[in-house]
Amino acid sequence: MNRWLAMEHPGEDFFRIRQFYQHRVTDKKHAANPPHIPTLKARKFLKQYSRSSLKSILPAADQLEIYHYFNQSIPNVLEIDNWSIDRKNNIDSSQKRFVHEYKYKEFESVGEIKYVFEPARLHYFPVIASYAYAFDDQEILDALTDKIQLFIEENPFLRSINWSNGIEVGIRSINLLYTRIFVSLFDPSNPVLKPLDDYLYLSAHYLVNHLSMYSSANNHLLAELCGLIAICSFYEFPESDNWYHLSMDGLIQELNHQFHEDGFHKEGCTHYHSEVVSYYICCLSFSELRAEPWHEEALKRIKLMLNISQEFWNTGRTFHIGDSDEGHLLYPYFDKTFSDEASLTRDAVVLFGTPRYTDNFDWKNYIIHGEQGYQKFNASPKQQIELKTAHYKSGLSFIREDEFEMLFDASPLGLRPLAAHAHSDALQILLNYRGVPFLIDPGTYQYHWKFQEVRDYFISVHAHNTISIDGLNQASIVQNFNWKDLPELIIKEQLIEKDEIRVTAEHNGFILQTVPIMHRRIVRYHRQDQTFEIIDLLFGEKEHTCSYYLHFNPDLDIIELNGDTLELGKGAVIIKLKSEIFNNAEIKKGAQGPMLGWYSDSYDRLQETSTLVAEKKFENKLEIRMLITAKE
Repeated sequence: MNRWLAMEHPGEDFFRIRQFYQHRVTDKKHAANPPHIPTLKARKFLKQYSRSSLKSILPAADQLEIYHYFNQSIPNVLEIDNWSIDRKNNIDSSQKRFVHEYKYKEFESVGEIKYVFEPARLHYFPVIASYAYAFDDQEILDALTDKIQLFIEENPFLRSINWSNGIEVGIRSINLLYTRIFVSLFDPSNPVLKPLDDYLYLSAHYLVNHLSMYSSANNHLLAELCGLIAICSFYEFPESDNWYHLSMDGLIQELNHQFHEDGFHKEGCTHYHSEVVSYYICCLSFSELRAEPWHEEALKRIKLMLNISQEFWNTGRTFHIGDSDEGHLLYPYFDKTFSDEASLTRDAVVLFGTPRYTDNFDWKNYIIHGEQGYQKFNASPKQQIELKTAHYKSGLSFIREDEFEMLFDASPLGLRPLAAHAHSDALQILLNYRGVPFLIDPGTYQYHWKFQEVRDYFISVHAHNTISIDGLNQASIVQNFNWKDLPELIIKEQLIEKDEIRVTAEHNGFILQTVPIMHRRIVRYHRQDQTFEIIDLLFGEKEHTCSYYLHFNPDLDIIELNGDTLELGKGAVIIKLKSEIFNNAEIKKGAQGPMLGWYSDSYDRLQETSTLVAEKKFENKLEIRMLITAKE
């Protein structure tokens, strides 16, 4: 019912009818008899690659063999012969069946679908192709082309589970395109190029007919449009102009739909923000083949999006908020230091001439920008980043004063209408001091319905540094990836003054769930005595119970609660928190029923951490003050 209420009637009704017909009739016909593949002409690729530069970026060949994803590893990617298996649970769905006969949410038949999809994105294909080209290694090229041919044979059009999701086809298409580029640079007459071209045409055909539109439009749509733009830029074929302009119009439209004016992605997730910005960077690169300039306003927005990534990355001390599945568009899996946020700061240097704060161009940067971008980056002098307090209209406030860094997140909960990747984290604070994270966001852990209880905990208010009233989230969970009663967040002030930094915001999420209480949080940094003051004001009607949460970095070795004072530390770096509400507090670690005191540093990994929870009954109004100072 909530999905129906969220739909954009009547347009989405007609779209869903067409989608139903596409899945039940047209797709079934094309699975039996694939669409006619016209003659494809590859445009002249404009990027140039230097073998010596690639050699300086790529590792030794044996370091390209092992592919890690989530908590699994493939020992040698050139020995993969099945891309439809969940290796974690050993569940195989490799039968060549009509794509819509797979129930990819059914664990018994396909396993955990992310463990199937991730290796089938083929991140390792372009890495290995670039290695074969750089080192003139015919043996590796032959092994790779054998795997390309096998993948095509084992995943025929609409007769494999790997055709069941548009984002997977979009991301895979980009990786296959760059693979094709390096194979053709090495051997322009390689026999694998024709079947690869045909497969990419079928991928474009799939994408244009399976776009995630209307209430489904989120990061999935951007990946689909990215794949379509890249294919229709690289190749000329009868539909390429129409499909290109359709997808480019959609991509530009989504700049307004999916991004705030200041550049922050409306899903409100650090990870997805960086991933979708990577889609736009890739589209900028491929669209150069068409010599059709982007509108200036679109470029300005993309620059703002890159700036937000820079704010989150902040020389490696990344603040993470919202969902994350560790997905990438292009992924140098051999590089253990790789992060999309850091990589995007280097993209910004090449595209917009922004200051350079990092040392080395990574493989993803080089593949997208080529030798010219590599030389431009290296010619740009490295600068020391100046950490400044910055406020954004979307609701993000980065308070960087003395050796403190705080993120106060008053951005809206997720991308409307479904807020699929939202967490109930309104008015959350995160805190680092001297580079050590103290107050953290506990992460994501899992998406699969088998772990629904744990999933519900990690997206709940109880897993964030904010406040619950009467045990409620700040919105109502309908089901996995679906919220309702989404609150309005109001920014009252974001000020930088001589003596203090002050931010005030509030939300009405509890009122929308018939609990008549507003929550206002005021964050102040007093510059003279280098102290944070966090003031929570709860006001409304009747008697209620306030639950106050703080979640701590699991690596801390000092967590001492004594009356109204809490000390947190790692080694010699110690901070002190003081609040009257701590007199009612207890520290939970790895608690069950209900869950509390858990942390996930990456997808499908779970560990205990320490969480402070304090409860207090009040009538009509309550004020809570907390002071945070460094302990010398």
